[in-house]
Amino acid sequence: MRLLSSDPDKGEFKIRITDEDDLWYLYQVIGRGCVVGAQTFRKLESREDHVRPDNQPRVRVFLRIEVETVEFHPFTQALRISGRIVEGPPDMGGHHTFNIEPGSTLELNHPGMSTEEFALLEEAVSSSRVPKSLALVVDDESAQLFKLREYGLEPLGTIRAEPGGKMYPSAEKWEHFMKELSETLLHFYKKGIPVIITGPGFFKEKVGRALREEGHVQSDDILILSSSSGGISGLKEALISGGGSNDLISRMRFARESSMVDKLMMCIGKGKGGTYGLKEVRRALEMGAVDTLLITESVFRKDVGKELLRISERMGSTHHIISLSHEGGKMLDKLGGVGALLRYDLH
Repeated sequence: MRLLSSDPDKGEFKIRITDEDDLWYLYQVIGRGCVVGAQTFRKLESREDHVRPDNQPRVRVFLRIEVETVEFHPFTQALRISGRIVEGPPDMGGHHTFNIEPGSTLELNHPGMSTEEFALLEEAVSSSRVPKSLALVVDDESAQLFKLREYGLEPLGTIRAEPGGKMYPSAEKWEHFMKELSETLLHFYKKGIPVIITGPGFFKEKVGRALREEGHVQSDDILILSSSSGGISGLKEALISGGGSNDLISRMRFARESSMVDKLMMCIGKGKGGTYGLKEVRRALEMGAVDTLLITESVFRKDVGKELLRISERMGSTHHIISLSHEGGKMLDKLGGVGALLRYDLH
């Protein structure tokens, strides 16, 4: 994301979308009542066109709408913002939907933008400067490729072992596997993009060595991490435990989020150090017992989420908005979407 112009006091911003992750950030910030302006294509309306609607020409115009609904589906490269037209050429009709995607430029008027919402815009700008990592999870049955987005893991493809045996039982099958893996990887990789390789056993080292030797991936771009299992659970394990001291991984939003939710679940399991649910968390906040407040993105977009953040700031707690696009966020959602790591127990 690039902020082409910014006036936080007035809540006025001109924003260029440079990355798919920007759409997730905007989804957290733009809500009902905001005013969004952008270039778009729209059919001109006239009395004659109502008789023959197929003849309506589509023209490029600049419109502003007062936002009524915002829709975002993870990993789809599109954010839909719908609302009533408040500025534009005549004969434009009453409502319009902007389809925002990488490359789009929009103007946002958001009076009363919260500190946390502005911080999300700043985070989007900062994160867009860092190449999005790729991750390979390999075991003796398959190799899975993911893109590590700020809000979760995007599956890109799976290469499976040939029927009738474990992966790479012969040189011929190993070469075939590596050829297929390299072709899939090279659709998404370019020099400078980190490639994390993980999985149980020795397969990760063998795959990493082959990618280096064949020159498909720069040596400096490969990071090998240990995990005890394959799939998403193995990758999550590697990112949280095996990569805790790695600067690349520490900057990944969803890895930090997953680690915090895991810590909350451990505290809840032990019966000390953590609490969850709106009533209990609000009580802990008001008593000054909360060290870290965790709320899901869906709670954050509601008035109750804004209220919890205000109390958190007043009481000196830190807070984190948790994406629903990874397992940690889904786990917190099942607890009511609100949890807290405590400075001290309430009982």
